Amino acid sequence: MARLLATVLVLPLLSGSAAAQERSGGSIRAFVVVAKGTRLAIVDADSRAVISGVTLHQGATRVAATADGHRVLVVNPTGRSVTQIDGVSATVTRVFRGFSRPEGLALAPNGSSGFVGSRYAFVTDEERGLLDVLDLGRGRVVSRIRVGARPTQPVLLGAQLWVAHRSSRMLAVVDVSDPARPSLSAWVNAHGIVSDLAAGNELAVYVAYARSGQIGKIEAPISGRLLFRRRVGRHIGHIAVDAVGRIWTTEVDRGRATITSPSGRVLRRITVPSGPSALVPVFGWMAVAGHGVLTLIAVPSESLRETVPVGSGTRGVAFSAVA
Repeated sequence: MARLLATVLVLPLLSGSAAAQERSGGSIRAFVVVAKGTRLAIVDADSRAVISGVTLHQGATRVAATADGHRVLVVNPTGRSVTQIDGVSATVTRVFRGFSRPEGLALAPNGSSGFVGSRYAFVTDEERGLLDVLDLGRGRVVSRIRVGARPTQPVLLGAQLWVAHRSSRMLAVVDVSDPARPSLSAWVNAHGIVSDLAAGNELAVYVAYARSGQIGKIEAPISGRLLFRRRVGRHIGHIAVDAVGRIWTTEVDRGRATITSPSGRVLRRITVPSGPSALVPVFGWMAVAGHGVLTLIAVPSESLRETVPVGSGTRGVAFSAVA
């Protein structure tokens, strides 16, 4: 992949000394759960190649990474654990246990450094109805609060963490201004069962409704008012927001993504890998995992693509800038 790609990707991820390191030399790495959750493939974006990997216990799904790549977290619902990996050295540093069914994952920003060296992570425990806070430096769970039955994916919007629940229309809104001491602050009715959600570039959260092909926009952080609900596809699997504020959705049973304006107007539909398992924005690109490859699609033109074979059984994806 062209060196320009790495430079473009890294700018929004880094701040302070980390950004200075990147200007003097570094690369973008992608962390992709593959082989049906038994391996984490580490991809170098410059060379378009898998350069390393880490063996995981079978069943791993979602992944999150700090901007510098030193803390990569992988959730394993069936293994009841969260694995912490140093993505630079490709080594497991610790395994968090004591969950019943960890499902969703989000990192907390590290003050003015953003997501460089994040200290805390939020994990939903679907079976127990809890949100757990992991202290990544000390290697332990420092807080647990109840956030409703069967919590799944959390998304961070400013100092709020919005949490979806399986087979539910209700979203929990958690105050994480002090990430080590979260508190449940509100419940929001999404007016339909939510299958996925994404934070917008504005004060809004976008949701995908289960088995409907519809998406919705919910005003945040105060009112929780439903701004629109519109059909954009047939069976939406993932939803994400790109760098220019457009909404992307992928369909479970098609190799197709739909790009929608912030007002819900369908702009275009494009081809993506079949059976997409992850949809992740990375500054001027949108990453789609599926069918054994990781595809990067340029935003907003969608005319430039880079594809990296990563191995079959793709699941979650995260990105870092490694000096």
